[in-house]
Amino acid sequence: MASSSNSINKLKIPALAKDFIQKKWGINELYPPQKKAIIPVLNGKNTLISIPTASGKSLIAYLGIIQKLLVKNKGSKAVYIVPLKALAGEKFSELSEIGNALGLKVGLSLGDRDGGNTDINHSDIIVCTSEKFDSLMRNRPEVMEGLSIIIADEVHLIHDFSRGPTMEINLTRFLYSNSDVQIIALSATIGNSEKLAEWLRAELIVSSWRPVTLEQSTLANVDLEPRKRISSSKENSKLPPPRTLKGPASQPMIAALEDSLEQNIQSLIFVSTRRSAQSLARKLSERIVKKWTREKNEKINEFSDLRTEVASLGDESSISDSLESSIQGGVVFHHAGLNSKQRKFIEESFRKKKILCIVATPTLASGINLPARRVIIRDLKRFENGMSRWLSVMEVQQMLGRAGRPRFDNIGEAWLHCKGERSFEKADEISERFIHGNPEDVISKLSSENALRIHILAMISTGGVNNRFSISKFFKNTFLGYSQPIKMLEERIEKWIQWLSENELITRLGCEEELYDSIPLEITIDENESWNDDVPTWINIAKDSEGINLNQKSEITSNAPKSLGFNLASNWEYNENKPKAVEPLIMTYAASEFGKLVNRMYLDPTSGLLLREGLRRAVRRVVRNDENLPLTDEGLLYLISSTDDFMNFWWKDSEYDHLLEKSSIIDNELLNEKELEDIHLSRIKSTWVLNDWIEEYEHRELEKKHNVMPGDLRSRIELAEWLLFSAKQILYHDEKFNSEYSTSKKVVMERVENLRKRIRYGCKNELLPLVIFPNIGRKRARDLINLGLQTPKEILELTTNDKNKLLSLPGWGPKLLEKLIQRIKNEVHLTEGNEKKTRADDEPLPDEK
Repeated sequence: MASSSNSINKLKIPALAKDFIQKKWGINELYPPQKKAIIPVLNGKNTLISIPTASGKSLIAYLGIIQKLLVKNKGSKAVYIVPLKALAGEKFSELSEIGNALGLKVGLSLGDRDGGNTDINHSDIIVCTSEKFDSLMRNRPEVMEGLSIIIADEVHLIHDFSRGPTMEINLTRFLYSNSDVQIIALSATIGNSEKLAEWLRAELIVSSWRPVTLEQSTLANVDLEPRKRISSSKENSKLPPPRTLKGPASQPMIAALEDSLEQNIQSLIFVSTRRSAQSLARKLSERIVKKWTREKNEKINEFSDLRTEVASLGDESSISDSLESSIQGGVVFHHAGLNSKQRKFIEESFRKKKILCIVATPTLASGINLPARRVIIRDLKRFENGMSRWLSVMEVQQMLGRAGRPRFDNIGEAWLHCKGERSFEKADEISERFIHGNPEDVISKLSSENALRIHILAMISTGGVNNRFSISKFFKNTFLGYSQPIKMLEERIEKWIQWLSENELITRLGCEEELYDSIPLEITIDENESWNDDVPTWINIAKDSEGINLNQKSEITSNAPKSLGFNLASNWEYNENKPKAVEPLIMTYAASEFGKLVNRMYLDPTSGLLLREGLRRAVRRVVRNDENLPLTDEGLLYLISSTDDFMNFWWKDSEYDHLLEKSSIIDNELLNEKELEDIHLSRIKSTWVLNDWIEEYEHRELEKKHNVMPGDLRSRIELAEWLLFSAKQILYHDEKFNSEYSTSKKVVMERVENLRKRIRYGCKNELLPLVIFPNIGRKRARDLINLGLQTPKEILELTTNDKNKLLSLPGWGPKLLEKLIQRIKNEVHLTEGNEKKTRADDEPLPDEK
């Protein structure tokens, strides 16, 4: 029997790849949109693939990589760029599977702290976040030598304020240089896919085809009305009749869950806030526990086992208690407040069908591939900027697209909940908006001020874009430049070039006349335009007439003073807001040493300036040793929390008085100026939280005192550690102080480095010699200190009695202690081996200087 035209066997790719895809992944045929996309991809063309979730975008990307690395450009490299770390782990795992089978080494690069990092120096395929790719291009461009193909996953996130600009700049680098690197962009369904494809110089593949039929419905109270079916076959396109769910009409989510249980299917429920996620998960869980305990359902025992497992991943916080409580009923919540181990456990348990339902915030939809048979969006609005706003159509359709698991379900059900009075009327409006409506256009966010100053500096520093013309040309190649006239951008570019120069992040090297040869004629004409728009047509005739010189100045015979308006022309001056002179296109620039450092540290230039000024003040404080102006950890923490790169905690009205009191206590310790009260108190709260963290407050205490969840704290810890490391580097390279103050400068650097370590481990000073060892966190290190063990060497002298005392404490085991002792022995051996031996010929002679 002949294989179909969609068969994997028909593809002109290495036989080993075909064999792996069919036998290991069980994929024998391509879906229709995959068949359309594979032609330009295998031919090496830039391709934008805009198809629904679970329609096989990733497989096309993987096949493109294989074709490039093993057929068209043997020995070259590939990069798979993802927007989120969670997605990176998933792609790394899949690419490693096929890479191992084909002899391709896959590397993962996320950041210095992430344990999932692998060696990327000798990798054929590198999986990384957009920010990490940008950092590698700035600091380690040699790693990207031989690059032949880039996969840009979730490229529609160019629309995102935080991640979009970096993703856009990454892709622009290759469009600007007209390189032969193939770009495969994977996108959700968007409104302006044609425009995005044109910008990428890519073939566009658009399809609404899904491997699993998607039935989209509105849920008004407990009345379910199917509104639309997206199906791969006409037989499944007919809508079923409306129906009413069993269960309490006043509690539609309980009715929806019980309907799911009756059909033995899993559910994802999306809500707008973390508090809602926890509250709803608890309510649903309690309902199941009550119902199934009465029915003596054995599943309750399985959930108890899950509760024991999840308890081992917690951090003694109330949010961990809530998770343990809700999982007892097979329902869990999922949001960024959980730690990474908890989130991963929830995701894996759901994939293995051990969990009935996840109640999540919308970030789950964009973060990981976690489909379910049924998806319910309870909250279609979120509170933003002081008012309730509809979610975007794009975001809602992303969530709805999670319904239906390929190879497991023949249909996916996506329900939109219609709340409040007149819910039936609202159902029609909601259906029209989200089910039948078109997704929004993707709009560049590169025009934001912080994005422009960061990336202009980066281009001048390491991007090879070092003159005014090339800067304009580069930004013309961005999606922003493609979407709107470049002249709209010029004023902002000019502003930030001026600002970077004034703050000594870049220097002007002067004009290079030779550059005129590379500038198109129409641009140089435009630059030298005289603006004489109303010059009459006879002027050209007059210019050619003998004896007429239009440039000759005539004397003014009037005795009236020269004036402009009501001012003497000789007295006229621009005000302080006068426009700056436009830079000549042939003006060249170079980053200063400070600018290069700021770029290398991946800092916003404003952060670099703030840190440098604050650290200079710190040095002066150490020199003067004034007890009224001390150098403290809280002063340094407030400094880093004041940077544009830090993400401060927001405060509540109930915290206002306490924060004001804290502010007055540490006022003389601050190394930078205070701003508006709202901003200042957010910085005070962040400073206070981080200081309590390094004073070894438990998560439960921090949660109670500051209302801070473990996941949120972890993200701030990582930011603080990075900023403190950057601060140390800035001070080390700062040549402001002469050698007379080098000792004071060193004191500040050591203080900053010590604080960085304490932030990393969340401990007091005395624990630092112990927490550096693997699996010895601050809790176990404190156990050792409490037993009188101050240094690693003292652990080697443990008596049998001391070992037994240690092993009797929670969290300690024989293998852990044995590994710790062996690690310390190795460290001591290395240290002793590096000690300099005394030599007789090193002893100075009596009259030596």
